[in-house]
Amino acid sequence: MRWIVLACVFCLIASQPARAGAWLRDKGKGFFAFSSTMYVTPQIYPALPLVEYDTSIYADYGLTSWLTMGIDVYEQPDLGGHTLLFMRLPISASERQSKFAFELAIGGHHKGATWDPMYRMGLSWGHGFNNWFGPGWLAVDTAIEHIEGRSGPLLKVDAALGLSSPDRIRPMLQIETAVAQNLPLIWKLTPSLIIPRKGKSTWVIGIQQRSFGTPRTGLKLALWRKF
Repeated sequence: MRWIVLACVFCLIASQPARAGAWLRDKGKGFFAFSSTMYVTPQIYPALPLVEYDTSIYADYGLTSWLTMGIDVYEQPDLGGHTLLFMRLPISASERQSKFAFELAIGGHHKGATWDPMYRMGLSWGHGFNNWFGPGWLAVDTAIEHIEGRSGPLLKVDAALGLSSPDRIRPMLQIETAVAQNLPLIWKLTPSLIIPRKGKSTWVIGIQQRSFGTPRTGLKLALWRKF
């Protein structure tokens, strides 16, 4: 039973695509991200390696200058996934360099064919900066996630640091953590390279290290697109 609960917690921590955090989307503007992470474990028998993968889809749209709506979908075969609809509201002035936002999401989480209601409430902080490396950003997201019928909520704290020059390859580092009642801390570390393309598309390539599951290191590929 303990490992079943850990698997459900891992589904939740593994599901973070390119979230905007404290920054709302401009009115009439949108964003779409598709990502997949593949893990390969060498096997002695049978000869072929064991391959695990997960996929996520994230999209948001600025309905007004003060309201961003979106969808967050995550799937990992044989483990589970979720689908959430969310809204994000500012709780700080738009002209401030440091920004705060509140997010509320509702939807469902499944293990196999069984779905249960799920909700998420979060508070995000974001800060833009400019130094000798160029313009960049730092974001911290905190959230409480709960699945109906499961004991206790999941507490999450995620952080991301990156550069934002639009005309060159730039680094990004993401750290994601989660903890639930009577369970150990779960974490995931993903250093990545953001590769802008012509137009509004961007590729992201990263190496992901995680504390739960086998194997523990994977290759992450993502496509971001603004519209």
